[in-house]
Amino acid sequence: MKRRMLIGNDRSRIGELLSKRLMRFGYMSDCTANRCDAILKELSEKNYYCVIVFVPKDESKVYDFLREIRAMQENILIITIIYGFNFTLYSKLTDEDINKCIMLPASVNDICKSVIKVVESYDSRCFRSEISEYLSGLKFPEYLSGFDYLCTAIEICVQKQQYKKFSTMDLYEEIGRRMNVKASCVERSLRHFSKNSLCRSSVANILKTQVSGKISNSKLISKTATMFAKEYGYTEKTDKNICESI
Repeated sequence: MKRRMLIGNDRSRIGELLSKRLMRFGYMSDCTANRCDAILKELSEKNYYCVIVFVPKDESKVYDFLREIRAMQENILIITIIYGFNFTLYSKLTDEDINKCIMLPASVNDICKSVIKVVESYDSRCFRSEISEYLSGLKFPEYLSGFDYLCTAIEICVQKQQYKKFSTMDLYEEIGRRMNVKASCVERSLRHFSKNSLCRSSVANILKTQVSGKISNSKLISKTATMFAKEYGYTEKTDKNICESI
């Protein structure tokens, strides 16, 4: 199952239908009354990846409520759904640091597609902190520049769903472009990082080869990317493929 969402259920019960549809595609989903108190109560008790709120009209307390959600869980993905083609309200909501605003009328299928697409886009920006936290938990040396390069390499592998058959040189080039360094610098730093990681008394030792006790950059990247993807459920089919199957 994928990460948990909280959905406000409006009077027409669209939230409940959306919750069921998202669960069909592997998203954990809780549904509550589409009221400020009910949603805030759920957010205070659990950490959610995404919250979906139905906004009936343009009023100041709506924006205060959305700011309160952001204050409670800074990195939460906020999606609002408004009734009809209200472009004034749409503009105001998008100015309030809302990740996505959807206008009704739209079918539950269309809403589901929009939600999954924005989750895909948001994932590509936001799981970097999870990679860093995961590698830190394995006691990889954070003080070395290779740590950041490995984080970026894993990020690329997950985004492309490519964990084994990849060109290491092409990967160095892409890391270099993203981090404004030369590919040769990435290669050297990762090699030094690999050597230091294997000298530490940590889970990193499971990556070494039985013959020489060394590990190549490609194997380090492949192993850690695969381990991370399995731990966080990123090895399932991509959100793009899911959207196409709806």
